[in-house]
Amino acid sequence: MSESQDGFPYLEQKIVVDLRIELLTGLHIGGNDTGIAIGGADRLVVRDPSTSWPYVPGSSLKGKLRSLCERAGLGNVRLEPDLSRRSPCECCRCGRCDVCAVFGVAAEVGQGQAAGGEGEVHAGAARLLVRDARLENDDEVGGWPYLDMPYTEVKTEVSIDRLTSAANPRQFERVPAGARFGTSLILNVYRGDPSERFARLVLDALALLSADALGGQGSRGYGAARLETVRATRLRITPEGLVADAIDRLGELPLLQRFDLGKRVAASAA
Repeated sequence: MSESQDGFPYLEQKIVVDLRIELLTGLHIGGNDTGIAIGGADRLVVRDPSTSWPYVPGSSLKGKLRSLCERAGLGNVRLEPDLSRRSPCECCRCGRCDVCAVFGVAAEVGQGQAAGGEGEVHAGAARLLVRDARLENDDEVGGWPYLDMPYTEVKTEVSIDRLTSAANPRQFERVPAGARFGTSLILNVYRGDPSERFARLVLDALALLSADALGGQGSRGYGAARLETVRATRLRITPEGLVADAIDRLGELPLLQRFDLGKRVAASAA
């Protein structure tokens, strides 16, 4: 790998994917529940304090993408038959696989043992940056007549105690289906990086998300979303300056066609 004089690889290019997220079912990503008014929702969504618009934090989106990659076997986390020994949501921290290279390993965990006790953990900065997803159709959503709170609905659920049959009602604030959010994913590519492989990993993660759920309570129907690639741009760093090239092929294929789950399963079983 060609490196700079300081021993670090040069930043060679940035791949920027502008993404639109359209909710198919209500979304709940928890915010600050302090100071809840009597009669309000028990669990509130996160909001932009300047506009009161709900938004999808980049940290939530990035964490979900990483989790899906690891659960699909794209990292070095191996699930144990005895789930008490290893959580199926445990993060890979080896610092050497593609998932760790793209999503990063925090410095505070970079001094211990890798997953499974094999070797040392290698901390490293994330190559993937995920922006907060801002509400795009705020005028439309804000004008809907049957909302319970500004831009959101309140869904009442009841959990039943299996032994006593006692009911425990609770209320979730949700961003309603039909809301659209816009965000950007920026992949930093350093000299010597397998750029196409890293980009494919990000697209695979997005494809998995479109068949999964965003936010909390996904198994109860929350957080289904349609993902659309608005545009993709490659910023190349040259001696003459930045050169921007459109990557048309990322927008030509639906994301789901980029991830063949059957092939992944067959490869894992081989």
